[in-house]
Amino acid sequence: MILDKQTELSNAQAVTASAASVNQIDFGPPSYTGNSKGTSKGSIVFNVDTDFAAAGAATLQIGLRSSPNADMSGAVVALLLPPVPVASLKRGAALAALMGELPVPPRVKRYVDVFYNVATGPFTAGAISARLTIDQPNGIGA
Repeated sequence: MILDKQTELSNAQAVTASAASVNQIDFGPPSYTGNSKGTSKGSIVFNVDTDFAAAGAATLQIGLRSSPNADMSGAVVALLLPPVPVASLKRGAALAALMGELPVPPRVKRYVDVFYNVATGPFTAGAISARLTIDQPNGIGA
């Protein structure tokens, strides 16, 4: 797995209420080589940095949004993961195991971010990191 600071959407971002990731990724204009070819753009990997807590039965649902605009106006939800209960949001948890993988669809719009939807919340504590990873094909770099 390759991690790059430039592909970091959230770094220990506190999520107590619904919010977008602090950063977004710019995949370049549609005419950029590879951006309109329908090829994989990698996957988003999430990690819980601080245990989540809530007074009630709060859940966190994560969506991947894309937009043609840098300010994310006109954003559409490209993927939506199932909600995760507060009891499962513990430090060190890899959310891929809890919610499934979040691959970036090949034909997303130019800008991509993550939206953290807090249901039946708010959370009173909790932080999460999200990064785009691009796996190398087998045999490369081995």
